[in-house]
Amino acid sequence: MSDDIGLLQPSSLQSTKAAVVAHLGFIGMGFLAPLTVYLLADSSDRFTRDHAVEALNFQLTFLIVDLSFSLLVDVLLIVALLVSVLVVLGVMLGGGCGAGSMVREGSPRYQ
Repeated sequence: MSDDIGLLQPSSLQSTKAAVVAHLGFIGMGFLAPLTVYLLADSSDRFTRDHAVEALNFQLTFLIVDLSFSLLVDVLLIVALLVSVLVVLGVMLGGGCGAGSMVREGSPRYQ
């Protein structure tokens, strides 16, 4: 029986370094680091290409989630800003707390 569980072994130290760059390159380059490693890796070096694909999948997933949450927060902030503007306009134009309606109805003085 074989002990091989399907793990790829690096063919050289250069393959290991390229895989590390693919995973840690997000710090400076985002998803471009694993994409570059994937495109520049030799087609016979499955170890590097597999790690580059894993890193690229993670970075693209993270990018989609990040953009989705950013869009959600932006929409919520715009809605909050509009509601606050409408409340301020309502207080300014309405006289605040019913004072304007009392004056319009002929009440001599607001108390």
